[in-house]
Amino acid sequence: RVCLATHIDSGQQVAIKLWRRAALRDEASVRRVHGEMEALTRLRDLPHIVQLYEVIEDDEHVAFVMQYARGGELFTHVRSRGGVR
Repeated sequence: RVCLATHIDSGQQVAIKLWRRAALRDEASVRRVHGEMEALTRLRDLPHIVQLYEVIEDDEHVAFVMQYARGGELFTHVRSRGGVR
């Protein structure tokens, strides 16, 4: 689930991508979240990649605080158009 939030001090809009830990039961789910975090960290200096600002974890949730990009996830957009040609 992705939510839009506003940073209190700066007023900047950010996206918060949130997972419930209970939903990350299998190893594949954990690897997928960890892989996304690693990819965003490695690609953070590229101009057309959404920036990962912070990862927040507690006993119940894992949250990525990310740069807000209007229009949703690229993967969803590409899939809705039938893939990459």
